[in-house]
Amino acid sequence: MTGGRAIPRHARVRWRYLGLRGPSGPAPRAWDQTLNLFWARNGICRGLREFGVVPGAIVLVPSFACRSVPEAVAASGATVEFYDVDASGRADPEVLRKRIRAGVRGVLVIHYFSCLQPHMTEIRGLCDRHGLWLIEDCAHLLPESLRPGAAGSFGDLSIFSWRKFLPVYDGGGLLSRGRTTSGRSALSRQAGVELRAAKDVVDRWRHARRTRTGTIEPRPDAAPGPAKRPPGAARDPNSDAFDAQLLDLPMSHVSECILRHSDPGRIVDARQRNWRQLHHRVIGLGVIKPWGGEPPAGHGPWAYAMEFPGIADAHKALRRMGLPAATWEGVRPAALPPGQFPEAERLYRELVFLPVHQDLGSPDIESIAQALERVALPGRGPRY
Repeated sequence: MTGGRAIPRHARVRWRYLGLRGPSGPAPRAWDQTLNLFWARNGICRGLREFGVVPGAIVLVPSFACRSVPEAVAASGATVEFYDVDASGRADPEVLRKRIRAGVRGVLVIHYFSCLQPHMTEIRGLCDRHGLWLIEDCAHLLPESLRPGAAGSFGDLSIFSWRKFLPVYDGGGLLSRGRTTSGRSALSRQAGVELRAAKDVVDRWRHARRTRTGTIEPRPDAAPGPAKRPPGAARDPNSDAFDAQLLDLPMSHVSECILRHSDPGRIVDARQRNWRQLHHRVIGLGVIKPWGGEPPAGHGPWAYAMEFPGIADAHKALRRMGLPAATWEGVRPAALPPGQFPEAERLYRELVFLPVHQDLGSPDIESIAQALERVALPGRGPRY
């Protein structure tokens, strides 16, 4: 692109987010307390097996979820049953209460994109009263630490996705409370994975040197389908099916090294700053509907989610401008009964999310906002 750049989907390796300091504040960093695996989804399967799930045991899973979540539950031997979430992705304790019956052994709750589920205390109490496991999916939020009330502090089993927040090829965290969590002795490394992880870091670094902040320019020649991955960009495994062969893989050496030396405080602050700047501009447009809520204190959001009322395929128009806009339409679980959860079906099709990661600066966020304006308000300028 001439004079500008495409906004990267993931953060690059930047020295300012690395350091040698230890845990910040009175509570340790979240990743200092987890068993770090190749992918976060593996933690769901491993954790349920450690809990002693038996074939046929039912786990309630939200109807709006990336396919890897119910697939990981099913791989543990449990039976997946979907439950409704509302238009904002909120899990209603009363909806869950009505679904509890003989055979139900667990409830899985997802914190979506930028905010905590608002009823976690009630859901935790519901699970306690009925003797159910609470599986907390924190893959979309980076908690600086696991203080009471933070993402990951409610579940019997909590999983985190480090690769969504750090410039790493792989990495997910498993936190299992009140159980004997399998240690590293149960995990085995593969040389090929280690090499791919090292190459990914080098590719990210090289690509970061070739890019610069600038005005995003239209790409009329871009295909209207899924966004192409630029050289050096990490692959996105969300569309991959659950792979049991990866279950016993630990986080790679190079990825875990970056994890251990990352500064969660700076990363959280940068992501929150980018989220708020973009949110301010979206609100000012008046025609785009923000989805979810503001990131809670001490948490870094994965992405900024929004809806474009009355505009079809807004994400494809944004992709042609160089923005890595995404939807979950391609990762809808195959097991989700068609037509049974209309609100979730709409969200799969229409909810659009964009990156707000720490590698983006204020000019990048402003360029994103200008691209959103071209799509949402085509009369104000050229629409590509």
